[in-house]
Amino acid sequence: MKVKKGIIVHPNSQNYGDDIQSLAAFRLIKDLNYSIDYMIDREHLNKKISDEKIKLVANGWFMENPNNWPPANNIDPLFISFHLNP
Repeated sequence: MKVKKGIIVHPNSQNYGDDIQSLAAFRLIKDLNYSIDYMIDREHLNKKISDEKIKLVANGWFMENPNNWPPANNIDPLFISFHLNP
């Protein structure tokens, strides 16, 4: 079974730094010759969007809504940078 890969996106953010971090994760995965299967909204990590196991490059600032934490059980996050706000 092929492992699915994902990155975090920030569709409602006005902070360009969020997009830059997602771009860096995108480039990292692409430079390793992998494809990106899922782009997952940072504020909805708790929602199961697939039954597949997803390896997620998780970077950034978490969370505007703490009720959306932790990530869904099928998401396997690799935290490369992390800031948690109450």
